[in-house]
Amino acid sequence: MVSTTDRGTCSSARPAGAGFAAKLVSADPRTTRHIGGSISLDGDRAILGGLDRNDTCTVRSSKDKSGTWIEVARLFPVGIPYVLFTSFGSDVEIRGDLAFVGYPTDLDQAISGSVYVFRRLPNGLWAAETKLVSALGKRSLGERIDFFGDTLVAGASTDELYGANSGAAHIWRRTAAGSWFEIGLLSADGTPGSTSLGSDVALAEGRVLVGASGDDSLAGNAGLVREYGLRDLLHGSNEISLAVGGTQDLSVRVGPEHGGSLFVVLGSLSGSSPGFVDPHFGLAVPINVDAYANLLVGATGAGLVSPWFGVLDPWGRGQSRFTLPPGTSASFAGVSVTHACIIFTLPDLAPVLATDAVTVTLTN
Repeated sequence: MVSTTDRGTCSSARPAGAGFAAKLVSADPRTTRHIGGSISLDGDRAILGGLDRNDTCTVRSSKDKSGTWIEVARLFPVGIPYVLFTSFGSDVEIRGDLAFVGYPTDLDQAISGSVYVFRRLPNGLWAAETKLVSALGKRSLGERIDFFGDTLVAGASTDELYGANSGAAHIWRRTAAGSWFEIGLLSADGTPGSTSLGSDVALAEGRVLVGASGDDSLAGNAGLVREYGLRDLLHGSNEISLAVGGTQDLSVRVGPEHGGSLFVVLGSLSGSSPGFVDPHFGLAVPINVDAYANLLVGATGAGLVSPWFGVLDPWGRGQSRFTLPPGTSASFAGVSVTHACIIFTLPDLAPVLATDAVTVTLTN
């Protein structure tokens, strides 16, 4: 049996034994191309990416009703006229009443890309809520996207932060009030060549996987997948050569509720466990107190961590960097340097938060 809804939005067939249940197509197939180029499913709602006949990408959001799929919306980039060869809908995600649409060639952003966020209203209509962009991105943001909990990750495999097609992935977090802030940029950390980091992304509790399909560090275009932890203290390189020297970027991302607060960087050469507890406020800090910890505090960073302290911007973001000079003694080979930040309210200087600890290993 083949049946079609009264709106002509889909047809369904159930051949015996085949397990086939339905076919989702456009309400007017003559106006569309490549529907199904990207899809996402959550409960009884699906979102389908594809092109319309004006070569502007559209997205269909459908809902299961009495066993039949019904097209309920077409989503478009806001304020963008029909133009040739755009990519709105290159990847899509739907979770509950939120839908996300990647737009890696967003012309409003000089093709650096964006991710549109749509919300389902109480009347059942879908409306654009915001557009996520990054001041750090250079190309193809939104090529691949994933959403989990309150966090969104977007791949940009042709980003040029570290050279042509080095790639990147951007991470945003949604606040309880519904606003979004960018908590980090995952990059190839200066790895030379075309790694295409961000060729695909996957997000789960506490971690994100980012594909680098063009990485040739193992063999020509062998590719690999990088795993990152989702922290409130993000970091750059995991290793620094003692002979050559180098840096590890330390990016504080603690959210707008801590905007305008003070951050101070602490460090240790003996790890993060068991750490210490502030005797006055009871705050647990994942830093073991040792000679390096005392050096940073006593010499306000000792020229190794700069800035040693700072004020977070309104989104709760701050930046510091650990720098190891070249020619450091080889006796430190294999040592892991650990850093974490304490967040203090201003002006009373009450410690309210300790970030995760991050490490960098010193190598010959």
